[in-house]
Amino acid sequence: MSAVMYAAISFFAVYGIVQMIAKGVFSRKLSAINLPNAVSHRVLRVKDCQEQIEGIIRSASVEDIREEFIIIDMGSTDETPFILNRLEKEYNFIKVMTPKEYTEYITKTE
Repeated sequence: MSAVMYAAISFFAVYGIVQMIAKGVFSRKLSAINLPNAVSHRVLRVKDCQEQIEGIIRSASVEDIREEFIIIDMGSTDETPFILNRLEKEYNFIKVMTPKEYTEYITKTE
């Protein structure tokens, strides 16, 4: 495949992820009527996406987010963890976790 084809595929992949976030595909919505102690949050799993992650988070921040946005780093070996930690400090709705931390978090909130 040519470089142009890879660039086009990458662009549409990132665009699709941003659109899914914007439309709430990653949402885990719980009904407060059925579960009075329910917590609503979005979950995004990432790995080695230093080129796209900041744009994705900044796009999500444009929305009026009133729920937690949990980002699970699946063992990135590039700059993704550093970017996520910086964005976590900048935006109060973001929580960055490892898969183990997320499992513990879900267990506590259920």
